[in-house]
Amino acid sequence: MAMPIPLTRVRLCFGWPDCLGCQCLQAVRVDTVVDVAIPWQSHDKFVGRDSECCEIVHSLLDAGWCDAGLCHQTGVECGQYRLLGIDWILNIEIDTVKVRVLHERQLFGDPLLLVRLVGELVDGEARSIDETHAMTVRGAEQLWIGIRVEKSDRCQDAPVVGLVALLFSLSIRTLFAFDEPSGVPVYVMLPLDTLSNDNQLNNASTLYQQLVYLKENSQISGVMTDVWWGLVEQQPNQYNWSGYEQLFNLVTKANLNIKVTLSFHQCGGNVGDTCNIPLPPWVLSVGKSNPDIFYTDQSLNRDEEYLSCGIDLEPLFGGRTPVDIYADFMASFKQTFAYLMPETLREIQVGLGPAGEMRYPSYQLAYWTFPGVGEFQCYDKYLLAQLAAAANTSGNPLWGHAGPNNAGTYNSVPSQTGFFYNGFQNYQSTYGQFFLTWYSDTLIAHGDRILSQASSIFAHTNVNLTAKVSGIHWWYGDPSHAAELTAGYKNDQGQAYIDIATMFAKHGVAFDFTCLEMRDSEQPASCLCRPEELVGQTKQAAMQAQISYSGENALQRYDQAAYSEIEYESTRYNFLISGFSYLRLDDYLLSSQAFPLFQSFVSTMSSLQA
Repeated sequence: MAMPIPLTRVRLCFGWPDCLGCQCLQAVRVDTVVDVAIPWQSHDKFVGRDSECCEIVHSLLDAGWCDAGLCHQTGVECGQYRLLGIDWILNIEIDTVKVRVLHERQLFGDPLLLVRLVGELVDGEARSIDETHAMTVRGAEQLWIGIRVEKSDRCQDAPVVGLVALLFSLSIRTLFAFDEPSGVPVYVMLPLDTLSNDNQLNNASTLYQQLVYLKENSQISGVMTDVWWGLVEQQPNQYNWSGYEQLFNLVTKANLNIKVTLSFHQCGGNVGDTCNIPLPPWVLSVGKSNPDIFYTDQSLNRDEEYLSCGIDLEPLFGGRTPVDIYADFMASFKQTFAYLMPETLREIQVGLGPAGEMRYPSYQLAYWTFPGVGEFQCYDKYLLAQLAAAANTSGNPLWGHAGPNNAGTYNSVPSQTGFFYNGFQNYQSTYGQFFLTWYSDTLIAHGDRILSQASSIFAHTNVNLTAKVSGIHWWYGDPSHAAELTAGYKNDQGQAYIDIATMFAKHGVAFDFTCLEMRDSEQPASCLCRPEELVGQTKQAAMQAQISYSGENALQRYDQAAYSEIEYESTRYNFLISGFSYLRLDDYLLSSQAFPLFQSFVSTMSSLQA
């Protein structure tokens, strides 16, 4: 069953019937805006300051839930207000006494509607709703609407309220049966070096020609680009967005939409990296005197591509913590580019680790080759202190000195190790489960802190938030799931991705995943790769957590086999993914050898239905 379609904006209009040109309830669909016009007998019903209804609307204004607007017919300021919010502002309960904003969620499986009262906006009292009128609407996906209109003993316009209630109950299908875009929007990732290390747009004229060609010759929705922390904040709290302003203006000129990844990691050192963009110099300077700010392996190799989650709350950067730094960066981004949200800038992916993925850097290319199990990255002094504290709390202080001493090295296979096989104190032991749980929980807590900031900062922008999880498919078929464990995904008991998805759901963040193009049969059997099972598990986790799921291809592919696999995964379990980001724009993609297949792929994706 499809996820609910998010209405990014709902507008309520209270005004004269003749002003609105209507004598009955209307709903007008314009792109992502729904105008619901309710004719009141008196125009000052919602304008006069002494009106009880006016107090309700002003409580919405004061709470930041809506803003004043102009009448869409006359252009004059009347009683029109726009209700602001994200997915959860889908259900509205109205009469002349009460205005409530409800939260709706759709369950998978049985077609049930859950409705929770966010708040009684008159007195702030929160309580559950017992009865809700819920109906489905036509379209490729289902939108669930729950509306109840109540009369009140204090209501002086009961006939009007009764009319509204009647129209809602009789005409909700007609009013809200607008056509939603079907299919899966495809975005093309821009080259990693789209901006130079001087924060300037590279080859602007060539890029513009490519964007126009894509727009005119395919059905792509837009492009995706990294927004590099290392380019923008060269000095603490000083943000230079000029390169991205150039880029976004160019994309807008080509009439394409934009997704961004807020990349708090370095570019360089991961699969497919074609440039070198380090962390900001003032961050690296702290690392020279205190290398423990970086993830560290058992041989004390420091990984400078991302700050250790062990220092999330440590004020090591001029009194700021990393969480503060990321939040300040996001706030500046929002302030600078709010004018593009959400009409052009549709999605923000929040980077949470190496390659923008929420994981530990367990398979660094400087030391690792496929299909090694990787190494645990908990040997900086901050994470070791947290491990020691957790071990003391568990009553086993000896467990807190280090990670497992029998987990092999980067390029080991599970059977060569004691920890991932059948050795003493292996992953199944009480010690092993303690360590793996702590290691995973610490990573999830890191994501939780940053996404909490992101969801607060980008609230009311109507931009979709996502976070990315790595597609670690090698050794998935081994009981230990060794390569996932070293990355922080505790999947030995099949729970890793539901735990992550549950945390994402807490913040209204969608689950983005890689390797949708991979088939089991394409992988070497010796390392028990199971990309198809892995994608299936992550997708089911998103379904269970009731969040959207989007995908990417992990490796550059131009062939029909890869496209067909992506198409299959996009509708698997009758759960349509919310978007797909294609890796990546280059000259070959636009060549006569590759582009026709890509055109066909995008066309197919645009017509998919769950």
